Amino acid sequence: LLFGITIYAGIVCNMAGVAVALGDLENARKYSLESLRFFSSIDNKEGIATTKWRLAEIELPQNPESALAFARDAYDIFSRLGMIQECVELQNMISKINNFIKEDKNELQF
Repeated sequence: LLFGITIYAGIVCNMAGVAVALGDLENARKYSLESLRFFSSIDNKEGIATTKWRLAEIELPQNPESALAFARDAYDIFSRLGMIQECVELQNMISKINNFIKEDKNELQF
């Protein structure tokens, strides 16, 4: 059962990736949240982190603060798992999100 849930959650996460590539953020978000629910139900840390990373990508255009939270969560999990490459990539993403938020706030100032 555990293996089946892992496979299913991974497939759904990949479906989210396809939806992102097609620009369908609504379905990407839906699939990612479903994947996160399944990975969480079996405490699959790598799956949780990967899905939160995907959610950060999805949320960035419309909700950068949420994207930042997802990216930080993913980074923390990957860090605890010792997954250095993922941490490096997420650190770059976090930096870009922070810059995006900073620039966005500067644009709002009159």
